[in-house]
Amino acid sequence: MRIAAILVCIVLLVACAPAFPQQVVVQEPEVPIEEIPVEETPEPIVEGPEAEEEEPIEEPPVVEEPKNPQILIDELGFLPNNITIPRGETLEFINNDLTQQGHSLIGWNRKNTKDRFSSAAVRSGANWSYTFETKGTYEVIDVSIEDEQLREDFNLIIRVI
Repeated sequence: MRIAAILVCIVLLVACAPAFPQQVVVQEPEVPIEEIPVEETPEPIVEGPEAEEEEPIEEPPVVEEPKNPQILIDELGFLPNNITIPRGETLEFINNDLTQQGHSLIGWNRKNTKDRFSSAAVRSGANWSYTFETKGTYEVIDVSIEDEQLREDFNLIIRVI
């Protein structure tokens, strides 16, 4: 019985509904916008001792660049691992590696293998410098690294122009 009553209600609703839905458009009346003039009042010009002094503009502190270019050494290798410097420049090697006792560096000019340099063990927190007097491309390796795979990460190219 309930099902029959529900079916009758559905049939009546469908029969009474319009065949096509109608769209109702409501237009709102346009309201004119009034423009209100804005009066600008000029700021008074103050001269003499009453005039405000401009605050000095604080400039950021100047960070001094290191005198010499630097190569950082850590447990992952050289940073940067490729650098170009002018002839006569001193390159500073800084050991930031906390995992190893020291790093011993050997470098040579690829075109003139007699042009070589080497460092003693550069301890953690210490630095070592070398001045490049001859133009060329130098390869630097860390001979204190015993693991050959890891030693490949400790490879540095220096171009002296």
